[in-house]
Amino acid sequence: GKQLDIKDPRSNALLHLINMLSTIKLPPTYLFLENVPNFEKSESHNLLLNVLKKRGYVVSEYLLSPLLFGIPNDRLRYYLIARRTPYSFVSTKEPTIYTDIPTGVFTEPVRAIAEFVDLDVKLEEWIIPRKFVKSRSKFGGYVVVSPVDVRTTCFTKAYGHHGVGSGSFLISNPQHNTKKAERELEDPQKALDELGIRFFTPIE
Repeated sequence: GKQLDIKDPRSNALLHLINMLSTIKLPPTYLFLENVPNFEKSESHNLLLNVLKKRGYVVSEYLLSPLLFGIPNDRLRYYLIARRTPYSFVSTKEPTIYTDIPTGVFTEPVRAIAEFVDLDVKLEEWIIPRKFVKSRSKFGGYVVVSPVDVRTTCFTKAYGHHGVGSGSFLISNPQHNTKKAERELEDPQKALDELGIRFFTPIE
């Protein structure tokens, strides 16, 4: 976004909670927070951590993607888990943000998109409009994926309303269900006709 940090009106709710946490008589035993990447570099983050330490919380921070849990979607997010200890203390350890899950906690490989595809979807209702790609010279990255792929891009609230950049599109033509490296997607207009490119449905 605009990275306005505490000047962004959307941060008011978090700042209010931080203020409450600093004054409330009986703080909750556990806290869980999810936010966008780079929150860990913000002033809001620093304010939160300072209050948590003063109120006696032990804090763990993570930058994790669903890919780490076997889900074929690359949506990196910041997570904070805080547990209040019986006695307040100030930690002298340098804060660490983990970017992986502990060994042995989850070892499943990333599942193919096909496991999440609705086989009964009405294709004509979900084909992407030609205007979405009229100014594109080619499809890059994971803009278009096949059921055999194991990655999709992050879906945003603009998905279905704007063109490329708000989430992956799916190939519906089974003759082209090949891995990304084996597909030819240099001509988006041609790809629309040959590959049957559609939106993912809300359920998917």
